[in-house]
Amino acid sequence: MASFSIIINASPVSHQAHHSAFQFATAARKQGHDIKQLFFFQDGVNTGSALLSPAGDETNWAQRWASFAEQQIVTGSGAQTQLVLCVASALRRGVINKDEAAQIDSAQFNLHPAFRLGGLGELVTHSLDVDRVIHFK
Repeated sequence: MASFSIIINASPVSHQAHHSAFQFATAARKQGHDIKQLFFFQDGVNTGSALLSPAGDETNWAQRWASFAEQQIVTGSGAQTQLVLCVASALRRGVINKDEAAQIDSAQFNLHPAFRLGGLGELVTHSLDVDRVIHFK
């Protein structure tokens, strides 16, 4: 079976890219493939904000991706899918974790607990360890 890394550039309010990525990831997992990492880049990093509050008829992509990542552990099908936000893109858009908040003397942080910050170097290194990298814009 193949292993995948998925890159998502689209804002969480751009439902088409997230929906397509979610359908792909779910179908791949059902076929026994491993989704090792979801890397959120550019406006996609807003997906990892714990402050997202979509309308009742819209998908909360932070929660949906968090459930997707957690499901892999619950079913025992392998290591949990990593949900990684590009740190540079996240900081530019005000999505920060507790450590980054401390560095800028802010008492506030808003990174969803299922996500973590990581660099582009990590994406490149991680991409070498998977069979395919799929990009959704």
